[in-house]
Amino acid sequence: GVSWEIVNEALAMVHGMWCFLFVVYMAFTYFAVLNVITGVFCQTAIESALRDQDEVVHQLKRAKQSYINQLTELFNDVDADGSGDMTFDEFEELLQDDRLEKYCASLDLTIDDAWALFKLLDSDGSGAIGVDEFVSGCLRLKGAARSVDLALNGYQLRWIIDRFEKFMVYTDN
Repeated sequence: GVSWEIVNEALAMVHGMWCFLFVVYMAFTYFAVLNVITGVFCQTAIESALRDQDEVVHQLKRAKQSYINQLTELFNDVDADGSGDMTFDEFEELLQDDRLEKYCASLDLTIDDAWALFKLLDSDGSGAIGVDEFVSGCLRLKGAARSVDLALNGYQLRWIIDRFEKFMVYTDN
């Protein structure tokens, strides 16, 4: 290409105003091209970040499904009579299984109190745990307590105390 200096000298011979317009034109064109290049770069980065978020969600779903499959297999292995329900005796046998111990360790969950853990998993209070109760209960115990869980527990406790106080006033009268 031709050097800007040569073009600028030729324009200066005609009039100095053309030199000024040439410099403004070149600056405008230069910044317009840079703006387009920056826009393309930013758009590519945004699209890449969205793909990464989709990948993270996909990996979380795969990990959850893997947990579900492992827990279901573990439950079926321990369900000796094939009834689809696990009694407390079968549950105590499950607590001796190394796979459950490793799973609980990965969740930072201690299984010192078998009866309490059994009651947490027995959501319908039937005295037996179904495969769905077992899997959903273990998934609920996975990870740290969320603030919404703690807030809900606090609300429910306040509600129970309020009802109990009303009951006590009613029975005293």
